[in-house]
Amino acid sequence: MELENAANACALSEFWFGKHPEGISNLIVVTVSEGIGVGMILNGQLLRGTSGLAGEFGHVTINESGPQCGCGNHGCWEVYASNSAAVRYYSEAKAAGRNGKSSPQKPTAAKTFENILQLAERGDPEAAEALARMAHYLGKGITMLIAGLAPDVIVVVGDVARVWDKVGPVVMEVIQQRCSTHANTKIMASGLVPQPRLRGIVALVLQRHFGAPTTA
Repeated sequence: MELENAANACALSEFWFGKHPEGISNLIVVTVSEGIGVGMILNGQLLRGTSGLAGEFGHVTINESGPQCGCGNHGCWEVYASNSAAVRYYSEAKAAGRNGKSSPQKPTAAKTFENILQLAERGDPEAAEALARMAHYLGKGITMLIAGLAPDVIVVVGDVARVWDKVGPVVMEVIQQRCSTHANTKIMASGLVPQPRLRGIVALVLQRHFGAPTTA
């Protein structure tokens, strides 16, 4: 039986099946859903760490005064850059009103991330604002990955890839402003491939039996 967490499975899927230049050996996948996951292929090896929990960058604190995360800490990266964060931003924007002034009314009932994507695609300003805030913090976290690991490629996986034309430029602006190492890392969104985790498990078998050593 082959078992792997979702982020690692997606990283293996991208490493084996993604459309990347020959010779890529350092690839990071950032999975964006209700949380943030990170899968890392470094020097051709899937990095799991001694505990098997390497890559939990979603639970790195970026603001100690921030909202509480499901892990119990406050201000984790995923609290600011996940689908759930975008839903929260949308509710806050609706509560504040389009003129930016605060409102005594309770926040509008949160939409699903799918709803926000649909609204953004139709030009809804609050949905666009929510995605821009999400993208800003996604960029901040990716800057951390670039500064610390300098991979060849970082691939963002998740429904947010559908609106990468809106999110990607914000992410890149943050990286250009904040990343002092000037690593030559390509940032891209994954294609909307069906069953990326399943493809990752297939890749796990290939990596184990035909590729380089699978863990580091």
